[in-house]
Amino acid sequence: MNGLIQPGDTLRMERAGALLATGKRLGEGGQGVVHAARLNGAPFAVKWFRPGPGSDEMRASITALIERGRPPHPAFVWPIDCVSGCPACRAAVFFDPEQAGPCCWNCSAPLPVPVTLKLCGSLLVLSEDAVLTSHHLNRDRDYRTACAVVEPDPRQPGRSVLRNLTDRTWTVLPDGEEPKRVAPDQRLGIRPMRIDFGPARGQIL
Repeated sequence: MNGLIQPGDTLRMERAGALLATGKRLGEGGQGVVHAARLNGAPFAVKWFRPGPGSDEMRASITALIERGRPPHPAFVWPIDCVSGCPACRAAVFFDPEQAGPCCWNCSAPLPVPVTLKLCGSLLVLSEDAVLTSHHLNRDRDYRTACAVVEPDPRQPGRSVLRNLTDRTWTVLPDGEEPKRVAPDQRLGIRPMRIDFGPARGQIL
């Protein structure tokens, strides 16, 4: 961004494509400005970094941590690949597969283990509106081209489906069943299975 973010601005996250609604300014320092924000209705803060000496190095450092699957802090949600929702208070929470018996940071309620997609050595939480981008499948720098999205199942309320947004046909192998094919724009019920996306293979856990 060339200018400062302002209350009321809508920001799109680079990797996941999710939209952040910015609120009032919370603080300002030498690095940048912090605003209150809402992500899927849950409260967060978003920080805008001023361009300047060291900003490129800082961004490269954060990107390297994320590529290794280690964000700089459990509450860090740029991208939101490992963010799910607390069923008790609806706060957004970071899913750490190495943490036993996780609890919500906001209300301390125990958290269920979310459905995840293991892909190229990393995990993607398959919460509603989660987006699988070209970056996930092709390991490129394209964070905007959506390849799949998690949507509510139009036939079964309370369940989710994964919709194929690519021009390729996926091959899926549900546990204990014969292989199936998912054509472009078709939907796939989310349950344990292996998926061949074409450029990458993944497994829903």
